[in-house]
Amino acid sequence: MHTNKEYAAGSEFVDVTADELISILELIVHENSSDFDTNKYVSCIKALREKRPSVKCRLIVRIDRDISKGTGTMLSPTDRLLGDKFNDDIVLTMYRLVGSTDKGWEGKPLWMPNIKFPDGICFYNTLE
Repeated sequence: MHTNKEYAAGSEFVDVTADELISILELIVHENSSDFDTNKYVSCIKALREKRPSVKCRLIVRIDRDISKGTGTMLSPTDRLLGDKFNDDIVLTMYRLVGSTDKGWEGKPLWMPNIKFPDGICFYNTLE
């Protein structure tokens, strides 16, 4: 991964290429693609990269998160504020959830993505 600094525990974010974001997203497997349809997000990143070749991409990674399923929000207030600093960039936040059964999960760790596109870019996910 090409970064502007070594990614280490406690790092806020790293700069990555659009191709690196796409590679990360393609590793995400969901049993139910309506939860997170990777192909739609990858297509959007590719289209945006083509339209705006200079678009920057940021990656935020957090581990050992113990959040409840179905709350409607995933990002901590701190991570939301961090992502909001990059209004012209694509920001992918990857949370490694503990997956606790008492929080509604299946009892095993899982990765959960959150993607924010640049201001003015709308992403519509239509149901088929």
